[in-house]
Amino acid sequence: VIVDKNLCDACLFGSSRYPLRYQCERCSRVQRITHPMYRYQESPTAFSNVTWACHQRCADFTHWRIVPQDVRLVPPSDAPQTWNQDGDIILRAREIRAQQLRDNETRCVVS
Repeated sequence: VIVDKNLCDACLFGSSRYPLRYQCERCSRVQRITHPMYRYQESPTAFSNVTWACHQRCADFTHWRIVPQDVRLVPPSDAPQTWNQDGDIILRAREIRAQQLRDNETRCVVS
């Protein structure tokens, strides 16, 4: 259902706050997709179970997965429940990154 600016509610959500990058299963190229395709991934590393147009090499509808660098940008409240089978993956990734940043701060020496 088109809700605003000729976009569906999911594309509107993605275009205004979370335009993420995805990798094509067929050609492995990356493109920015406004629709939150991560909603159709069983895990952050799995390809989606629905298709979207590849405007790279394929020029066809293919399956996609979010690029690893953008997983942290997925709103925790919108992440698929299947991503949390082994605990809160997003929360854990953020904790690891925060610890890395803290570790780097403690190693900094100003002379």
